[in-house]
Amino acid sequence: MITKANLDKLSKLITDAASEVNDVSKCFLAQSKFRRLISYLQRLQLTFPKQNFSKRSRQNCVKEFQFWLKSNGANLDNFIIKKFPEGYGLETTKKLEVNEKAIEIPLNLVFSTDKARQNKLVGALIDKINILKEIPALQLILFLLHESESPNSFWAPYLNILPREANSYLGLDISEIEKLVGTPTQAEIVYLYINAITEYVLLLNILMNFEEIYPLRKFNWKTFVWVYSIVVSRQNNLPIISKEGFENKHKPKQELALIPFWDLCNHKFGRLTTHFDANEQKVVCLAFMEFKENSQFYICYGFRPTSQLFLYQRFVPEINPLNTLTLSVPFPLPKHETCVKEKQALVNSLLESNNQITASWIQMEKKEDYKFFDFTLSLTFKDSTIVAILPANFMRYFRTAVLNPDQINNEIVRKLLSDEKIDETNELVALQAALDIIELAINQYPQEHRDIAKVKEKRSKLENMLKGKNNKELKLEYDYLSLILEDRRVLVLTQQILIKEYEAITQKYTNLDNIDLNSIADKLESKTITTTSKTNKSSKTKTKAKAKTNNSNQSQNQSQNQTTKQSVNQSQNQTAKQSTKKKAGTTKKTTKK
Repeated sequence: MITKANLDKLSKLITDAASEVNDVSKCFLAQSKFRRLISYLQRLQLTFPKQNFSKRSRQNCVKEFQFWLKSNGANLDNFIIKKFPEGYGLETTKKLEVNEKAIEIPLNLVFSTDKARQNKLVGALIDKINILKEIPALQLILFLLHESESPNSFWAPYLNILPREANSYLGLDISEIEKLVGTPTQAEIVYLYINAITEYVLLLNILMNFEEIYPLRKFNWKTFVWVYSIVVSRQNNLPIISKEGFENKHKPKQELALIPFWDLCNHKFGRLTTHFDANEQKVVCLAFMEFKENSQFYICYGFRPTSQLFLYQRFVPEINPLNTLTLSVPFPLPKHETCVKEKQALVNSLLESNNQITASWIQMEKKEDYKFFDFTLSLTFKDSTIVAILPANFMRYFRTAVLNPDQINNEIVRKLLSDEKIDETNELVALQAALDIIELAINQYPQEHRDIAKVKEKRSKLENMLKGKNNKELKLEYDYLSLILEDRRVLVLTQQILIKEYEAITQKYTNLDNIDLNSIADKLESKTITTTSKTNKSSKTKTKAKAKTNNSNQSQNQSQNQTTKQSVNQSQNQTAKQSTKKKAGTTKKTTKK
């Protein structure tokens, strides 16, 4: 049985583990604080609750679920529920045209925070405890726990159809997390894991005094992982407003919600086509593409990083054309540790304060000597090709971080504030420093994962082994490799942009005749790019040779819609940072089957 002493011990272990987040590599040492925290949780496990809905298989609950939906106003004529290789989903019973109305779920069937507050017991609890008012996901978790224990719950047919296993990052054990060593996803899992345990302790403290909500003896870690995973993998922000409120032009209220039936849809990249219809008081989903009869129906979960799809839905798309990757950049930059105070003041004024972080997935010697700033590297389409986009302030940061003491003056500050290039010398050094950081990020991955060709070959073999099989271990390994490849794609495409910018400057000199080599050498000196491209290797070599003609030069420092349709915001998760500020916070994610 959970006791106050258990909770005190858990809280202490949480604090200790949180202190290790700044150096994720330590978290996987044999005696790490993170391991001790997880080990203690496992020792506290009680008998898994024999909940009513867990006694039957999901397949045996389908007919009851469909009857419940139809009896309460849902139209299911376009689909049947079917199990696909990736899990349960919806199959069309007729051809659906683009933008044709496909799914309609009445508001009375939406499992929302609004319904939680209307529940007599759960609503009273929310009113008493302020932190529950601040974190809507915890309201859903408590409401889900309470209804799962109620034998005559209106929501039972829906709860019975939900997955039995955790499909979020909390379903991973330590050995599985270890396989992501060197990736930013591993660092994020550790951070979010600790945050989730904090929320578990919070709920344990609440249930100690309010067992009428859910029996404390049943609320072990395994139960929390299940209910937490259901919520974070399926919740959506729904802008709910009454018909009268809409007609009077009132602002809709954002509610966190699980949407039965609709949340069985699997993901495919496309348009967001789900909204709340205030006139009809329904959640409406349109077909974002043409779907043939007897084909699987998909929705788009939103334009989200591959890592988020893995963390919250436990799958990785083969290609995510709008993937993003957070790059943690140190300050000061290695080899550019001069006039740190002056540059720190400039950096603070140039970058938004929320760029600065205290944890980084990039490992460095004497890491405590550095601060880190987050930049989101992203991809997009350009002329039907996937290309990278440099984040705002990215080059401005590097131009600042590579400055020499004699370069910090009013004119330089003016150029930095207006996002102008300072001069070609500074730009070359800044580009080189950015390339060095990208190379450092790539080198965080284990040696066996640095050769992209070999990683692709291994993933291809796993794909063939998985055909027609349901092997959890092989599937996880396949997803890991896919995640690594998607992250590397972002880094490599960003690398290409920086190389192109670098060569655009140096190419001006290598293509000219009768030029003053000494003048060019004064600017470029012995600076050459370390990350090379085979197609441009000769031009860079030529530049280097010309730069060397001035032997007297000193080397420069381097490495520097509002209609009746209110749009459903298929939300990103709350960051762990926001949750930590509140002492606890539950992440938010969009729907998965």
